[in-house]
Amino acid sequence: MSLLLDTHIVLWWLEGGDPQGVTAFFEELEKNPRLEVLPITGPIALDAARLGSSFPNDSADRLIAATARAHGHTLVTADRRIRDAAVVAML
Repeated sequence: MSLLLDTHIVLWWLEGGDPQGVTAFFEELEKNPRLEVLPITGPIALDAARLGSSFPNDSADRLIAATARAHGHTLVTADRRIRDAAVVAML
């Protein structure tokens, strides 16, 4: 099973919920051999826009869900609004 981690899950995992700054955060992600940072592509952006009104209107949440869908990953999130929308497989 391939997992896509919501941003807050990664922050909790790497920093215990206390991020050290955006630059250092991304450097840490890129160095971690167990993680892969996935790009936002045109098809992902289109899917995010097409998720509909039942999905939260937060752009980052839409992109995260659309990325999981595009790559066939299971999304790991604690975000109740994303979970309630049920548009992607989740843990």
